[in-house]
Amino acid sequence: EEPPDLNLKTKNERLMNGNLYKIRAVCRGDVMSSGTVDEEGGGGDDNQVVGASEGVKVSREYYVLDDLSGDIIRAPPDMLVKKTKITHAWALSIHKFQGSEADTIVYGLSGSNYESWKHVYTAVTRGRKNVVIVGRYQDLEKAVKKKPIRRQTALTEKVRKLMGVVAKKREEAKAAKEEAEMTKDGDKSSTCNQPKKLD
Repeated sequence: EEPPDLNLKTKNERLMNGNLYKIRAVCRGDVMSSGTVDEEGGGGDDNQVVGASEGVKVSREYYVLDDLSGDIIRAPPDMLVKKTKITHAWALSIHKFQGSEADTIVYGLSGSNYESWKHVYTAVTRGRKNVVIVGRYQDLEKAVKKKPIRRQTALTEKVRKLMGVVAKKREEAKAAKEEAEMTKDGDKSSTCNQPKKLD
């Protein structure tokens, strides 16, 4: 939600091809017109300022765009699509992308307290040629320095129990084999010690 006393005015801002933005909000507010008319516009959309005099407030919808490095841009959706051919960026989580690679990887830092050096390592080693890290330097530094939280699972106990069962079966098999060998050796020795019958 934008502050109610926010003063907005139209201004030309050049957005570069390949810029990444997170849409923080979709708002409607009064924008102070600069008095210029969009050369490609004039379609009657209520989001466009067409022929408004300089200094006139016009109500319009706009996106609040955050480039995750400190710059906030507010842009009307129709002009954003028209001028930049904006498209959605499709993403996979680090865990789903583990083991895969791509020429270019864009890693968006979450700023979460759960993000550790393991996440950063996994993300940046997916890129064959380029890796773009989007976010604040402080978040990257915090993630790299953070030791991962030890997972609390019952896996250790289950593996220990399973290994105990395996070891017990191994011991039983070894004992049975030794007993079988002793029985076999006992049969041979008893056959050898029997007195021979003389005719």
